[in-house]
Amino acid sequence: MARRGRAARYRAKRRAEFSDVSSERGFLGKGTWVALSLFVLALCCALTIPVIPQYQKTKLVEGELERTKERERLLRHETKELEAQARALRNNQSYLKARARDLRYYQPGESVIQMDR
Repeated sequence: MARRGRAARYRAKRRAEFSDVSSERGFLGKGTWVALSLFVLALCCALTIPVIPQYQKTKLVEGELERTKERERLLRHETKELEAQARALRNNQSYLKARARDLRYYQPGESVIQMDR
């Protein structure tokens, strides 16, 4: 039986953490991954939490903008109707007379008969 050398005996007795062979994970062992994950999670929270009130305020302003645009659309429609009515009053005499009679204006010499419905 061959006798092993001194270096071989010491190498065999060494514990794994002192061996020359590096571990499978290297620098990024389990603890490092846990610490890195916690750091990334904390970073995401630190960046997200201050943004939430701004996001809510933005949504409120966008809602107000939509309501204002709807109101503007309705007012533009009403303006067009009133402009058409004003043009008709200026240019169409029969329409002008009909509207005046609705408001109880009559020409001199007319006989007015009012019937209740």
